[in-house]
Amino acid sequence: MKQDNTTANLLSFTCDDYDFFAKKWKRCRDVYAGSDKIKEKTETYLPKSRWHRNSGKEGEQDYNDYRERAVFYSYMRDAVETCLGILKKGEPTVKLPKAIAFMEQSATIYHDGLTALKAKLDKLILITGCAGLQLEVNANPGNTADSPDFYINIWQPESIKDKVFEIDPKTGESFARLVLLDESDYVFNKESKRRDFVYKWRVLGLDERNEYYTALLKPEQYATFDLDNPTIAADQTQPDFGEAVYPEYRGNRMSRIPFTFVNATDLSGGHYDDPPLYDLVDLVLALYRGDADYRQTLHFTASDFYKHTGCNDPARQKKLSIGAGGVVHLGDNEDISVVSSPGGGANLQKASMDQLHALCQQRIMTMLDVGANQSGAALEIVQNSKSARIEPINQNTGNAIAEQLRYAAEWTGMDREKTYDEVTFAPSKIEDTSMVAAQLIAMWHSMTAENLPVTKEDFHTLLRKANITQNDFEQNQKTLEIERAADEAAGIRTGSRTPNQNPNEPGE
Repeated sequence: MKQDNTTANLLSFTCDDYDFFAKKWKRCRDVYAGSDKIKEKTETYLPKSRWHRNSGKEGEQDYNDYRERAVFYSYMRDAVETCLGILKKGEPTVKLPKAIAFMEQSATIYHDGLTALKAKLDKLILITGCAGLQLEVNANPGNTADSPDFYINIWQPESIKDKVFEIDPKTGESFARLVLLDESDYVFNKESKRRDFVYKWRVLGLDERNEYYTALLKPEQYATFDLDNPTIAADQTQPDFGEAVYPEYRGNRMSRIPFTFVNATDLSGGHYDDPPLYDLVDLVLALYRGDADYRQTLHFTASDFYKHTGCNDPARQKKLSIGAGGVVHLGDNEDISVVSSPGGGANLQKASMDQLHALCQQRIMTMLDVGANQSGAALEIVQNSKSARIEPINQNTGNAIAEQLRYAAEWTGMDREKTYDEVTFAPSKIEDTSMVAAQLIAMWHSMTAENLPVTKEDFHTLLRKANITQNDFEQNQKTLEIERAADEAAGIRTGSRTPNQNPNEPGE
């Protein structure tokens, strides 16, 4: 979308670090989307060489070929989907008062239950590192799953333009005093038969009496909008732009904005967390660029070419061609030779790519780590990583949904402090990374097939996390040696084939 002057002037109303993190969110979304999206962005992720830029149509065609030959590896998507598979294992502990019991089965406008809501939130946090949750009152409440009284909206981080949070002195929790949401979207125009982009912002605020209100604005109205004493809509069901509505549930208003800002590791609205897999995104893009250069090298060095010298006849130069079964008649003082490339550069490029593949795999393993028992190499990776791991994300998204449920209980008339006893939403803790044996075996084969530097001890760590074994690595090796010796002895005594014997050779 082309940015007009109005849009440019409104950028000053975003958080100080919004633009910085918006670039990260966009990058993560593109990498998660995959090869087509990355290649569509051309130079954003694969820079052109000087030749590509300065050689007109021929340079542009060479760049297109260079880009299309490159392979983009889907490590980001694989990591997100693997994490989501792990997070879906186990059932959460849910305790709700009768007034909001319907929300366990229907907590969103799309009638997603709490488990489905958490899965959507988990995915967004894994990709971008933050999101927003907002509780709304249904205009036609029925206190049933089919017609719920409340529903929870998920807000993309890009739509949360600004936020002001304070700390509750009693609980130490962070709560919002102001949230600025961007509801701009394309709207179908029946006359023009086109979709026009319409700018709309929404303020979620607390007035001077600490009562919660919302107001839909045209962006140009925001600069003069009175946050403490907004103009109240005469008709609370049909407000005009710039007029405040005070949402009520059976006559009850809220003294808090029912909005939760969700980071990867906390619910503080005072900062943004980096996307959990942002360092993996950097590695994947470096691998994409390296693969493009590697395949470019192969393209130019895989075949020999011929060098023809000594021909001074322009007419013969144009007609000269060599191919399978071709014969070249050389004139006086002419010569032809085969020129081969040693391909040394390709070997170095391949070695560099192998290192990047290994780092991608290690980063995914770090993300999946939830325990304290790690090999020295794995521990170093964890210590050097500033990103969140899967279990803190699991617990934090659960805490965010629990906060929204407490807001719902409070809105029904329950005392705020009592909601902490009456409302529970606790996701099943990932004691160990719960990958099944088939997933572990597939990972092992994938790593060994690509010659990635994964040791038996690294793999044994994953087995412990999957609860397949409780022994440490040394214990496991000793037990295996005893069992193998016993098997070999049994094979000799019974005449059966021993484990290391050729299956085509007869037993003893």
